[in-house]
Amino acid sequence: MVQAFTEVSFEGPDGEKHRPDGVLHVRSGQHAFTALVEVKVGEAKLDADQINKYLRLARQEGYDCVLTISAEVAAFDGAHPTDGVQPSAGGKVQLHHLSWTRILANAIKEHAHSGVDDAEQAWLLSEFIRYLEHPNSGIIHAGDMGEHWVEVRDKARDGLLPRPTREVSDVCQRWDQLLHSNAMSLGSQLGTDVQEVVSRAHRQNPGLRTKEFAQRLCEEGVLEGRLRIPDAISDLSITADLRSARLVVSAEFAAPEEKGAKGRVGWLVRQLRDAPDDLIVESFTRGGKTPELAPLGELRTDSSLVVRGRQHPPARFRVTQRSEMGQSRRTTRKLGFADSVTESIERFYSTTLQNLRKAAPPPPKAMPRTADVSRAEGDGSSPAGPVPNSPQIVTSDADQRPIDDDLDENISMHKEDRFAGAPEGWPPPVSEVQP
Repeated sequence: MVQAFTEVSFEGPDGEKHRPDGVLHVRSGQHAFTALVEVKVGEAKLDADQINKYLRLARQEGYDCVLTISAEVAAFDGAHPTDGVQPSAGGKVQLHHLSWTRILANAIKEHAHSGVDDAEQAWLLSEFIRYLEHPNSGIIHAGDMGEHWVEVRDKARDGLLPRPTREVSDVCQRWDQLLHSNAMSLGSQLGTDVQEVVSRAHRQNPGLRTKEFAQRLCEEGVLEGRLRIPDAISDLSITADLRSARLVVSAEFAAPEEKGAKGRVGWLVRQLRDAPDDLIVESFTRGGKTPELAPLGELRTDSSLVVRGRQHPPARFRVTQRSEMGQSRRTTRKLGFADSVTESIERFYSTTLQNLRKAAPPPPKAMPRTADVSRAEGDGSSPAGPVPNSPQIVTSDADQRPIDDDLDENISMHKEDRFAGAPEGWPPPVSEVQP
Protein backbone atom coordinates (compact mmCIF):
# COMPACT_ATOMS: atom_id res chain seq x y z
CA MET A 1 0.00 0.00 0.00
CA VAL A 2 1.29 3.44 -0.95
CA GLN A 3 -0.08 6.65 0.58
CA ALA A 4 0.93 10.15 -0.57
CA PHE A 5 0.26 13.42 1.26
CA THR A 6 1.03 16.96 0.09
CA GLU A 7 1.85 20.18 1.97
CA VAL A 8 1.92 18.50 5.39
CA SER A 9 2.62 20.90 8.29
CA PHE A 10 5.09 20.02 11.04
CA GLU A 11 6.57 21.75 14.04
CA GLY A 12 10.31 21.29 14.20
CA PRO A 13 12.52 20.63 17.24
CA ASP A 14 13.10 24.37 17.64
CA GLY A 15 9.40 25.22 17.42
CA GLU A 16 9.71 26.40 13.81
CA LYS A 17 6.90 25.54 11.38
CA HIS A 18 7.83 23.36 8.38
CA ARG A 19 5.81 22.38 5.33
CA PRO A 20 7.67 19.95 3.03
CA ASP A 21 6.19 19.28 -0.40
CA GLY A 22 5.01 15.83 0.55
CA VAL A 23 5.11 12.70 2.67
CA LEU A 24 5.22 9.18 1.23
CA HIS A 25 4.19 6.18 3.31
CA VAL A 26 4.72 2.67 1.93
CA ARG A 27 3.60 -0.50 3.73
CA SER A 28 4.35 -4.07 2.68
CA GLY A 29 3.23 -6.71 5.15
CA GLN A 30 4.70 -5.85 8.54
CA HIS A 31 7.24 -3.43 7.07
CA ALA A 32 6.64 0.31 6.62
CA PHE A 33 8.72 3.10 5.10
CA THR A 34 8.03 6.84 5.41
CA ALA A 35 9.83 9.67 3.63
CA LEU A 36 9.68 13.46 3.60
CA VAL A 37 9.77 14.77 0.01
CA GLU A 38 11.12 18.10 -1.26
CA VAL A 39 10.66 18.91 -4.98
CA LYS A 40 12.08 21.64 -7.25
CA VAL A 41 11.33 22.23 -10.95
CA GLY A 42 13.08 24.10 -13.73
CA GLU A 43 16.13 26.07 -12.61
CA ALA A 44 15.14 26.13 -8.93
CA LYS A 45 17.95 24.81 -6.71
CA LEU A 46 17.72 22.74 -3.56
CA ASP A 47 18.73 24.59 -0.39
CA ALA A 48 21.21 22.90 1.96
CA ASP A 49 19.83 24.57 5.12
CA GLN A 50 16.30 23.46 4.28
CA ILE A 51 17.40 19.87 3.64
CA ASN A 52 19.32 19.76 6.93
CA LYS A 53 16.21 20.99 8.78
CA TYR A 54 14.13 18.28 7.12
CA LEU A 55 16.68 15.67 8.17
CA ARG A 56 16.30 16.74 11.79
CA LEU A 57 12.52 16.86 11.39
CA ALA A 58 12.44 13.33 9.97
CA ARG A 59 14.50 12.09 12.92
CA GLN A 60 12.06 13.78 15.30
CA GLU A 61 9.04 12.16 13.61
CA GLY A 62 10.67 8.73 13.38
CA TYR A 63 10.67 8.76 9.58
CA ASP A 64 13.11 6.74 7.50
CA CYS A 65 14.20 9.05 4.70
CA VAL A 66 14.35 12.52 3.17
CA LEU A 67 13.92 12.39 -0.62
CA THR A 68 14.79 15.38 -2.83
CA ILE A 69 13.77 15.75 -6.49
CA SER A 70 15.06 18.44 -8.84
CA ALA A 71 16.61 19.02 -12.26
CA GLU A 72 20.05 18.88 -10.63
CA VAL A 73 21.98 15.72 -11.47
CA ALA A 74 24.35 14.23 -8.91
CA ALA A 75 27.89 13.40 -10.02
CA PHE A 76 27.15 9.68 -9.54
CA ASP A 77 24.61 7.36 -7.92
CA GLY A 78 24.50 7.81 -4.16
CA ALA A 79 25.88 11.36 -4.17
CA HIS A 80 23.83 14.48 -3.48
CA PRO A 81 24.11 17.51 -5.78
CA THR A 82 23.73 20.12 -3.02
CA ASP A 83 26.84 21.46 -1.32
CA GLY A 84 26.58 21.88 2.44
CA VAL A 85 24.15 19.03 3.08
CA GLN A 86 24.91 17.22 6.35
CA PRO A 87 23.47 13.69 6.28
CA SER A 88 24.59 13.23 9.89
CA ALA A 89 21.97 15.81 10.95
CA GLY A 90 19.32 13.13 10.59
CA GLY A 91 21.13 10.42 12.52
CA LYS A 92 19.95 7.15 10.97
CA VAL A 93 17.61 8.95 8.56
CA GLN A 94 18.59 8.26 4.95
CA LEU A 95 19.06 11.02 2.37
CA HIS A 96 18.35 10.27 -1.29
CA HIS A 97 18.14 12.39 -4.43
CA LEU A 98 16.37 11.78 -7.74
CA SER A 99 16.83 14.00 -10.76
CA TRP A 100 13.97 14.50 -13.19
CA THR A 101 16.31 13.02 -15.79
CA ARG A 102 16.59 9.83 -13.75
CA ILE A 103 12.81 9.64 -13.31
CA LEU A 104 12.24 10.16 -17.03
CA ALA A 105 14.91 7.61 -17.98
CA ASN A 106 13.40 4.95 -15.69
CA ALA A 107 9.92 5.69 -16.99
CA ILE A 108 11.05 5.26 -20.62
CA LYS A 109 12.95 2.08 -19.76
CA GLU A 110 9.89 0.62 -18.04
CA HIS A 111 7.49 1.63 -20.81
CA ALA A 112 9.60 0.76 -23.87
CA HIS A 113 11.59 -2.26 -22.68
CA SER A 114 10.02 -3.92 -19.64
CA GLY A 115 6.41 -3.22 -20.62
CA VAL A 116 3.34 -2.65 -18.46
CA ASP A 117 0.66 -5.36 -18.54
CA ASP A 118 -2.24 -3.21 -17.39
CA ALA A 119 -3.49 -1.11 -20.35
CA GLU A 120 -4.68 1.76 -18.16
CA GLN A 121 -1.37 1.98 -16.28
CA ALA A 122 0.55 1.80 -19.56
CA TRP A 123 -1.45 4.75 -20.89
CA LEU A 124 -0.86 6.74 -17.69
CA LEU A 125 2.88 6.06 -17.91
CA SER A 126 3.01 7.17 -21.55
CA GLU A 127 1.19 10.40 -20.68
CA PHE A 128 3.58 11.00 -17.78
CA ILE A 129 6.55 10.60 -20.14
CA ARG A 130 4.97 12.93 -22.68
CA TYR A 131 4.41 15.53 -19.97
CA LEU A 132 7.98 15.35 -18.66
CA GLU A 133 9.45 15.64 -22.16
CA HIS A 134 7.36 18.67 -23.13
CA PRO A 135 9.38 21.92 -22.83
CA ASN A 136 6.40 23.77 -21.32
CA SER A 137 6.28 21.45 -18.31
CA GLY A 138 9.09 23.46 -16.73
CA ILE A 139 10.44 20.27 -15.14
CA ILE A 140 13.35 19.12 -17.27
CA HIS A 141 16.13 21.67 -17.49
CA ALA A 142 19.20 19.71 -18.51
CA GLY A 143 22.25 20.55 -20.54
CA ASP A 144 23.04 23.95 -19.02
CA MET A 145 26.80 24.37 -18.50
CA GLY A 146 26.27 27.30 -16.14
CA GLU A 147 26.95 31.00 -16.07
CA HIS A 148 30.75 30.53 -16.04
CA TRP A 149 30.91 28.31 -19.13
CA VAL A 150 31.75 30.93 -21.75
CA GLU A 151 34.51 32.52 -19.65
CA VAL A 152 36.10 29.16 -18.73
CA ARG A 153 35.74 27.84 -22.29
CA ASP A 154 37.53 30.85 -23.81
CA LYS A 155 40.34 30.86 -21.25
CA ALA A 156 40.89 27.13 -21.65
CA ARG A 157 41.05 27.55 -25.43
CA ASP A 158 43.77 30.20 -25.06
CA GLY A 159 45.65 28.37 -22.30
CA LEU A 160 44.87 31.10 -19.75
CA LEU A 161 43.69 28.94 -16.83
CA PRO A 162 46.71 29.05 -14.50
CA ARG A 163 45.00 27.28 -11.59
CA PRO A 164 41.61 25.87 -10.56
CA THR A 165 39.11 28.49 -9.44
CA ARG A 166 35.54 28.42 -8.23
CA GLU A 167 34.37 29.07 -11.80
CA VAL A 168 36.46 26.18 -13.16
CA SER A 169 35.14 23.84 -10.46
CA ASP A 170 31.56 24.80 -11.32
CA VAL A 171 32.11 23.87 -14.99
CA CYS A 172 33.75 20.56 -13.97
CA GLN A 173 30.84 19.67 -11.70
CA ARG A 174 28.41 20.33 -14.55
CA TRP A 175 30.55 18.20 -16.87
CA ASP A 176 30.32 15.33 -14.37
CA GLN A 177 26.55 15.80 -14.18
CA LEU A 178 26.37 15.82 -17.97
CA LEU A 179 28.19 12.46 -18.13
CA HIS A 180 25.81 11.00 -15.55
CA SER A 181 22.82 12.36 -17.44
CA ASN A 182 24.07 10.81 -20.70
CA ALA A 183 24.55 7.46 -18.96
CA MET A 184 20.91 7.53 -17.83
CA SER A 185 19.67 8.67 -21.23
CA LEU A 186 21.60 6.00 -23.15
CA GLY A 187 20.48 3.38 -20.64
CA SER A 188 16.83 4.29 -21.18
CA GLN A 189 17.25 3.84 -24.94
CA LEU A 190 19.02 0.49 -24.57
CA GLY A 191 16.87 -0.81 -21.74
CA THR A 192 19.91 -1.52 -19.59
CA ASP A 193 21.90 0.03 -16.75
CA VAL A 194 24.60 2.27 -18.23
CA GLN A 195 26.96 3.66 -15.60
CA GLU A 196 29.47 6.48 -15.48
CA VAL A 197 32.82 4.99 -14.45
CA VAL A 198 33.77 6.45 -11.06
CA SER A 199 36.73 5.22 -9.00
CA ARG A 200 36.29 4.15 -5.40
CA ALA A 201 38.38 7.09 -4.21
CA HIS A 202 36.10 9.53 -6.06
CA ARG A 203 32.97 7.90 -4.66
CA GLN A 204 34.30 8.32 -1.16
CA ASN A 205 35.39 11.89 -1.85
CA PRO A 206 33.42 13.67 -4.63
CA GLY A 207 35.43 16.83 -3.98
CA LEU A 208 38.60 15.01 -5.05
CA ARG A 209 36.97 14.10 -8.36
CA THR A 210 36.08 17.74 -9.08
CA LYS A 211 39.58 18.82 -8.06
CA GLU A 212 41.24 16.38 -10.47
CA PHE A 213 38.90 17.38 -13.29
CA ALA A 214 39.71 21.05 -12.68
CA GLN A 215 43.47 20.39 -12.56
CA ARG A 216 43.34 18.55 -15.89
CA LEU A 217 41.27 21.32 -17.47
CA CYS A 218 43.77 23.99 -16.40
CA GLU A 219 46.84 22.03 -17.48
CA GLU A 220 45.66 20.46 -20.74
CA GLY A 221 42.35 22.14 -21.58
CA VAL A 222 40.40 18.86 -21.65
CA LEU A 223 37.45 17.27 -19.84
CA GLU A 224 37.27 13.47 -19.79
CA GLY A 225 34.96 10.67 -18.69
CA ARG A 226 33.95 7.06 -19.34
CA LEU A 227 30.64 5.22 -19.65
CA ARG A 228 30.25 1.48 -19.04
CA ILE A 229 27.60 -0.31 -21.11
CA PRO A 230 26.80 -3.91 -20.09
CA ASP A 231 28.22 -6.53 -22.49
CA ALA A 232 29.99 -3.92 -24.65
CA ILE A 233 33.50 -4.84 -25.81
CA SER A 234 34.96 -1.96 -23.77
CA ASP A 235 34.09 1.26 -21.98
CA LEU A 236 33.12 4.28 -24.05
CA SER A 237 35.60 7.12 -23.45
CA ILE A 238 34.63 10.74 -24.15
CA THR A 239 37.01 13.72 -24.21
CA ALA A 240 36.09 17.36 -24.76
CA ASP A 241 39.19 19.21 -26.00
CA LEU A 242 38.42 22.88 -25.40
CA ARG A 243 41.64 24.05 -27.07
CA SER A 244 40.82 22.42 -30.40
CA ALA A 245 37.02 22.62 -29.98
CA ARG A 246 36.77 18.91 -30.77
CA LEU A 247 34.99 15.97 -29.15
CA VAL A 248 36.81 12.62 -29.14
CA VAL A 249 34.89 9.40 -28.47
CA SER A 250 36.83 6.14 -28.43
CA ALA A 251 36.96 2.48 -27.36
CA GLU A 252 40.02 0.29 -26.76
CA PHE A 253 40.01 -3.51 -26.73
CA ALA A 254 42.13 -6.63 -27.26
CA ALA A 255 42.75 -8.19 -30.67
CA PRO A 256 42.06 -11.92 -31.28
CA GLU A 257 45.25 -13.81 -30.42
CA GLU A 258 44.63 -16.84 -32.65
CA LYS A 259 44.81 -14.82 -35.89
CA GLY A 260 47.73 -13.39 -37.82
CA ALA A 261 48.40 -9.68 -38.28
CA LYS A 262 46.16 -9.10 -41.32
CA GLY A 263 43.58 -11.50 -39.95
CA ARG A 264 43.24 -9.40 -36.81
CA VAL A 265 42.71 -6.25 -38.85
CA GLY A 266 40.21 -8.05 -41.06
CA TRP A 267 38.32 -9.25 -37.96
CA LEU A 268 37.90 -5.61 -36.90
CA VAL A 269 37.03 -4.15 -40.30
CA ARG A 270 34.33 -6.76 -40.96
CA GLN A 271 32.51 -5.71 -37.79
CA LEU A 272 32.58 -1.99 -38.70
CA ARG A 273 30.35 -2.12 -41.79
CA ASP A 274 28.11 0.66 -40.47
CA ALA A 275 30.92 2.86 -39.11
CA PRO A 276 31.87 6.05 -41.00
CA ASP A 277 34.95 6.08 -43.23
CA ASP A 278 36.60 8.80 -41.13
CA LEU A 279 36.70 6.59 -38.04
CA ILE A 280 40.36 6.30 -36.99
CA VAL A 281 41.73 2.81 -36.27
CA GLU A 282 44.91 2.50 -34.20
CA SER A 283 46.83 -0.74 -33.65
CA PHE A 284 49.25 -1.39 -30.77
CA THR A 285 51.72 -4.25 -30.46
CA ARG A 286 52.10 -5.90 -27.07
CA GLY A 287 53.74 -3.40 -24.75
CA GLY A 288 53.89 -0.80 -27.50
CA LYS A 289 52.96 2.82 -26.84
CA THR A 290 53.16 4.25 -30.37
CA PRO A 291 50.35 3.00 -32.63
CA GLU A 292 50.05 2.58 -36.36
CA LEU A 293 46.87 4.32 -37.52
CA ALA A 294 44.71 4.77 -40.60
CA PRO A 295 41.15 5.88 -41.45
CA LEU A 296 38.66 3.03 -41.63
CA GLY A 297 37.81 3.92 -45.25
CA GLU A 298 41.40 3.19 -46.33
CA LEU A 299 41.61 0.01 -44.25
CA ARG A 300 38.60 -1.37 -46.09
CA THR A 301 40.75 -1.56 -49.24
CA ASP A 302 44.17 -2.25 -47.68
CA SER A 303 44.23 -4.03 -44.31
CA SER A 304 48.04 -3.88 -44.14
CA LEU A 305 48.15 -0.12 -43.45
CA VAL A 306 48.24 -0.56 -39.66
CA VAL A 307 50.64 -3.53 -39.58
CA ARG A 308 53.38 -2.44 -42.00
CA GLY A 309 56.83 -2.22 -40.50
CA ARG A 310 55.80 -4.17 -37.40
CA GLN A 311 57.54 -7.38 -36.40
CA HIS A 312 54.64 -8.42 -34.17
CA PRO A 313 50.88 -8.52 -34.84
CA PRO A 314 48.52 -6.04 -33.16
CA ALA A 315 47.71 -6.92 -29.54
CA ARG A 316 44.98 -4.29 -29.13
CA PHE A 317 43.00 -1.79 -31.16
CA ARG A 318 41.58 1.64 -30.47
CA VAL A 319 38.82 3.13 -32.62
CA THR A 320 38.24 6.89 -32.41
CA GLN A 321 35.54 9.24 -33.65
CA ARG A 322 36.23 12.98 -33.79
CA SER A 323 33.57 15.66 -34.21
CA GLU A 324 33.03 19.37 -33.77
CA MET A 325 32.25 20.59 -30.26
CA GLY A 326 29.22 22.78 -29.60
CA GLN A 327 30.12 26.17 -28.16
CA SER A 328 27.06 27.65 -26.48
CA ARG A 329 26.14 27.29 -22.83
CA ARG A 330 22.82 25.66 -23.62
CA THR A 331 20.70 24.76 -26.64
CA THR A 332 19.81 27.78 -28.78
CA ARG A 333 19.62 28.13 -32.54
CA LYS A 334 23.08 26.61 -32.70
CA LEU A 335 24.09 23.24 -31.31
CA GLY A 336 24.94 23.63 -27.63
CA PHE A 337 27.90 22.00 -25.93
CA ALA A 338 25.80 19.47 -24.01
CA ASP A 339 23.83 18.53 -27.13
CA SER A 340 27.01 17.95 -29.12
CA VAL A 341 28.32 15.62 -26.38
CA THR A 342 25.08 13.62 -26.34
CA GLU A 343 25.00 13.40 -30.13
CA SER A 344 28.62 12.19 -30.30
CA ILE A 345 28.07 9.48 -27.67
CA GLU A 346 24.90 8.17 -29.27
CA ARG A 347 26.36 8.19 -32.80
CA PHE A 348 29.55 6.38 -31.76
CA TYR A 349 27.61 3.71 -29.91
CA SER A 350 25.06 3.11 -32.69
CA THR A 351 27.54 3.01 -35.59
CA THR A 352 30.58 1.46 -33.91
CA LEU A 353 30.57 0.16 -30.35
CA GLN A 354 27.35 -1.87 -30.45
CA ASN A 355 28.64 -3.83 -33.47
CA LEU A 356 31.91 -4.97 -31.89
CA ARG A 357 32.11 -8.43 -30.32
CA LYS A 358 34.88 -9.85 -28.19
CA ALA A 359 37.08 -12.37 -29.98
CA ALA A 360 36.28 -15.91 -28.81
CA PRO A 361 39.28 -18.29 -28.70
CA PRO A 362 38.87 -21.51 -30.74
CA PRO A 363 38.04 -24.72 -28.82
CA PRO A 364 41.02 -26.95 -27.94
CA LYS A 365 41.96 -29.54 -30.57
CA ALA A 366 41.82 -33.24 -29.68
CA MET A 367 45.16 -35.08 -29.61
CA PRO A 368 45.33 -38.56 -31.27
CA ARG A 369 45.15 -41.51 -28.89
CA THR A 370 48.45 -43.28 -28.04
CA ALA A 371 47.39 -46.59 -29.58
CA ASP A 372 46.32 -44.93 -32.83
CA VAL A 373 49.65 -43.16 -33.15
CA SER A 374 51.51 -46.39 -32.35
CA ARG A 375 49.69 -48.35 -35.05
CA ALA A 376 50.27 -45.53 -37.53
CA GLU A 377 54.00 -45.33 -36.85
CA GLY A 378 54.88 -48.98 -35.93
CA ASP A 379 54.10 -52.44 -37.23
CA GLY A 380 50.85 -52.78 -35.29
CA SER A 381 52.26 -55.13 -32.63
CA SER A 382 54.25 -52.80 -30.41
CA PRO A 383 54.41 -49.04 -29.77
CA ALA A 384 56.76 -47.08 -32.00
CA GLY A 385 57.88 -44.89 -29.11
CA PRO A 386 56.43 -42.18 -26.92
CA VAL A 387 53.83 -39.89 -28.46
CA PRO A 388 54.94 -36.25 -28.59
CA ASN A 389 53.29 -34.08 -25.91
CA SER A 390 51.73 -37.13 -24.22
CA PRO A 391 52.11 -37.54 -20.43
CA GLN A 392 54.92 -39.93 -19.38
CA ILE A 393 55.05 -41.94 -16.14
CA VAL A 394 58.39 -41.58 -14.39
CA THR A 395 59.49 -44.01 -11.66
CA SER A 396 62.51 -43.87 -9.41
CA ASP A 397 64.92 -46.71 -8.59
CA ALA A 398 63.94 -46.40 -4.93
CA ASP A 399 60.36 -47.51 -5.68
CA GLN A 400 60.60 -51.26 -6.42
CA ARG A 401 56.83 -51.92 -6.45
CA PRO A 402 55.33 -52.50 -9.91
CA ILE A 403 53.20 -49.68 -11.20
CA ASP A 404 50.26 -52.09 -11.58
CA ASP A 405 50.38 -52.80 -7.83
CA ASP A 406 49.99 -49.07 -7.11
CA LEU A 407 47.05 -48.86 -9.49
CA ASP A 408 45.39 -51.93 -7.96
CA GLU A 409 45.77 -50.43 -4.49
CA ASN A 410 44.30 -47.09 -5.56
CA ILE A 411 41.36 -48.75 -7.37
CA SER A 412 40.67 -50.95 -4.34
CA MET A 413 40.62 -47.93 -1.98
CA HIS A 414 38.34 -46.06 -4.38
CA LYS A 415 35.91 -49.01 -4.57
CA GLU A 416 35.79 -49.30 -0.77
CA ASP A 417 34.82 -45.64 -0.44
CA ARG A 418 32.39 -45.62 -3.37
CA PHE A 419 30.47 -48.82 -2.51
CA ALA A 420 30.48 -48.50 1.30
CA GLY A 421 27.14 -49.83 2.58
CA ALA A 422 26.25 -51.69 -0.70
CA PRO A 423 24.73 -55.24 -0.56
CA GLU A 424 27.07 -58.16 -0.13
CA GLY A 425 28.59 -59.32 -3.40
CA TRP A 426 28.38 -55.87 -5.00
CA PRO A 427 30.07 -54.89 -7.17
CA PRO A 428 30.34 -58.20 -9.02
CA PRO A 429 33.75 -59.49 -10.13
CA VAL A 430 35.01 -58.14 -13.42
CA SER A 431 34.78 -61.59 -14.98
CA GLU A 432 30.98 -61.57 -14.46
CA VAL A 433 30.44 -58.24 -16.18
CA GLN A 434 29.37 -58.67 -19.81
CA PRO A 435 31.04 -56.41 -22.36
